[in-house]
Amino acid sequence: ALVNNGMTFARINTAHGSFEQYEVFLNHCKSLKVPVMFDLKGPDLRVKLEEPLRVKKKEKVKFFRNKRPCFNYDVVNNFKKNDLVFFDNGLIKSIVRETSKDFVVLEFEEDAVILENKGVNVPNRKLSVPDFSEKDFDVINFAKKREVDFLALSFVRSKEDVQRLKNIFDGFVISKIECAEGLKNIKEIVSVSDAVMVARGDLAVEIGKEKVPFAQKNII
Repeated sequence: ALVNNGMTFARINTAHGSFEQYEVFLNHCKSLKVPVMFDLKGPDLRVKLEEPLRVKKKEKVKFFRNKRPCFNYDVVNNFKKNDLVFFDNGLIKSIVRETSKDFVVLEFEEDAVILENKGVNVPNRKLSVPDFSEKDFDVINFAKKREVDFLALSFVRSKEDVQRLKNIFDGFVISKIECAEGLKNIKEIVSVSDAVMVARGDLAVEIGKEKVPFAQKNII
């Protein structure tokens, strides 16, 4: 029905779903000769909780290295005092008030409820997260076996990120620009990419939504 109504390209977001689901969807697309893009989730930072975290305005909360609440990567030592930390697509804002080797203290700007596995953005701070998750490698191998047309790499930060993917995937590589570091290195990223996607949601959290139209025009 989608193809009959004009769909000419299909995206599978591999941050969600299973390989069994991808297989079914891919078979539908191939039977209709619709090209497919697998979207790798890349080094996205997420919050890990025992239960929903309810915070009050000006409340300070510790996020630990080795116990919850924490993050899905060991980045506590990357934070600096007064860094901004956003949760849930920028909806919840906090500020780093204290750092140590085992935890970071965040002060929240408003009453909020943070849910398990919600996305975390730390603008203008380089975090020690890997280029690819374990699932990303599984997706890449699956895409190679099933001759998927395109791979999109999320949170591209430098041309080296793109080149590492190209070393293990021979197909068409799309760089998603959704962090301040990627925007800073845009010229070198474009030079090694087959195409670029402006991921405006996360980019808006990183640089401020009012700057996104200018950034998008510059990238184009």
